[in-house]
Parts: sequence; structure tokens; C-alpha cells
Amino acid sequence: MTAKQPNRRTTIYQVAERAGVSSSTVSRALNGVSKEKSQGSASRAQRIRQIAEQMGYQPNWRARVFAEGKTRSVGLLQPSEDTMFKGVNTQIAAGFVSELYKHKYHVVLMPIGEDQEWQQTFDEQRVDGYAIMQQLDEVEDVCEAIVRHDSPAVLINNTENRNYLPRVLIDDYAGMQLAIRHLTLLGHSQIGLHLGTHSLGHYSVQERLRGFQEAMGFKSGDDSMIWREDDQSIMRHLGRGGSNRPTAVICYSHQEAIPLLYTLSQFGIKVPQDMSVISFNDIEFSEYLNPPLTTMAYDADRVGRVSAQLLLRQINENVDGMERETVTLKQHLIVRGSTGPVPQS
Repeated sequence: MTAKQPNRRTTIYQVAERAGVSSSTVSRALNGVSKEKSQGSASRAQRIRQIAEQMGYQPNWRARVFAEGKTRSVGLLQPSEDTMFKGVNTQIAAGFVSELYKHKYHVVLMPIGEDQEWQQTFDEQRVDGYAIMQQLDEVEDVCEAIVRHDSPAVLINNTENRNYLPRVLIDDYAGMQLAIRHLTLLGHSQIGLHLGTHSLGHYSVQERLRGFQEAMGFKSGDDSMIWREDDQSIMRHLGRGGSNRPTAVICYSHQEAIPLLYTLSQFGIKVPQDMSVISFNDIEFSEYLNPPLTTMAYDADRVGRVSAQLLLRQINENVDGMERETVTLKQHLIVRGSTGPVPQS
């Protein structure tokens, strides 16, 4: 029995032969590029596309990459752990991917670890640009590779103190001041800041801390109402009596707020009757907690999309990758059931 021969791809040259035109004419027709604007030229391009479809022609990705000088892909740099897919990071990444897909680009996830395999992607220029969304332990090596290869790049909700890279940031300072304004209008004056033990190296920690200290009138070294502890340890602050007992707590993120709500309920402290709680990062199920969580929020999808637009502009318009453009997006307050008037006693 004769072995079945594998199906061979229809080539652009076969389409050209069938259509009776040159391969370059076929290429322009299939890519939507026409030298002439005449009706005859348009009709010929339509005929070529019909012949290509009938013959089962599929674009050759490698050939297109060679012709355009682009891979039509970008690398999303991330730590080896899975922080990319937690909380609002998921929404940011989704917006980033969606915007790129709209422009016919796709994303390659690039874990950055000690094995240094990511270096080969840079050296071989397998992608057209890079985005750094998380804090990277190897950031010095990564940024050195970006500069060495003059690669388009963008920082997403991340500074890494790289002032020569374009970046999209969140105005955490103003967000914190808006959170405190909400609580003070409810009558609260004893307000604590629960930073917890998460993400203490991220720029948002310093910006929220600065906004808190200035809005509350605290001196730089006054940490009496700022807590970097777990939720069990924090109860000695929240459960104390006297005039220094806090009546409201602002949490760095949902990672502190959700366990805190549970711990307060275990100790019989009612929210918001006895204690108001407000958090940053409006994750998907914040409104379904008991009570629903008041949050400071930002449009995470837009953060991803704007970041993609900055990167694509560098790639497609040959904008200098070292432009120091910074886009800062505002936060807004979502009032729910976890904040209320200051307790009367």
C-alpha cells in the first residue's frame, strides 16, 4: 500500500501562477496593499484573494516575519512565581493582551529566573518589545539587556527606578488622600494604616504611606498608627481602649483587608458599627464580602491597554525607546458597607 503523502502548503508562487500575475502582486493583494487606486486594480486584488482562498492558501508566518522585520509578538516579563495571575494583575494583563491582539500582536510570557534562559530571547530578538509588570530580582540584568539591544520596552504599574523607560503608574498618593477624606467626612480621626507584610518593596507602598502621613499630619518618623504586622498581631492595636483606639483602618490591599474582616468578626468587633475598613485594589469579589468592602479602585483594564499602546508606538512608529514618558492614572472611591460613621462610644 502506498504511503499517504503529507499535504503541502500552497505557496504564494502557485497562487501567482494560477492568477497569471507576479508573486509581488499577489503579496500586495493578500496584505491589503495596492500600488494603484483604480477600480481595475481593486478588482484584480479581489480576484487574487478568491483564487488564494480556493487553493487553500495560508499565510506563511515565517515569511511574513522576514518580510516585515517583525515577529508581531512582545515579551511580558514576570518573576518565576505566579504573582502575574493574582488580584488586579490579572485584569491588567488581560487589558494588555486584548489591546495587542487588536493590533494583531500576541504575548509571550517570559519567566525571569536564575537559569538566565531569557537572555537568549533578547540575543536572538525573538520578540519586538518587552513589558515589565512585576518586580524582578534580576531587574538590573533585564534593563541592561533592554538598553544593549535598544529594545522597545514599557513598565506596567512598576517603576523599578528606571527613569529612562516609559511607564504607566497609579496615583496612589492621591488615592490615599481620597480614602482619608472619605473617613474624616464620616467623623473618623483615629485612623490606622495596615500595610501588612506584602509587597513592601513596591512603589505603591511608599506613595500610600506618604499620602497617609501628610493627610493625617503625622511626622515622618511617627509610626504609631502604621502597622506592618499580620492580622492576629494587629488586634492588640485595634482592641485597645482609650482615646488612641482606632475607629477606622485603611488596608494596603485586599490581601490585608479580607483576613482582617475575618479576624475582627472572630473577636466580636462589628464592621462598620465598631470599626470601619477600607482597602486598595477592587478585586472581583470585593462587593460580595460580608460586609461588602469599600475600596480605592482604578481601571486595571485601561492600565494594560495604555501600556500596550505605549509599547506599540515604539515598535511601529520607530519612537525612541528611551523616551521618559510617564502616564499616571487616577483612582476613584467605591463606597460599600465596610465604612460608616464613627462609633458614638
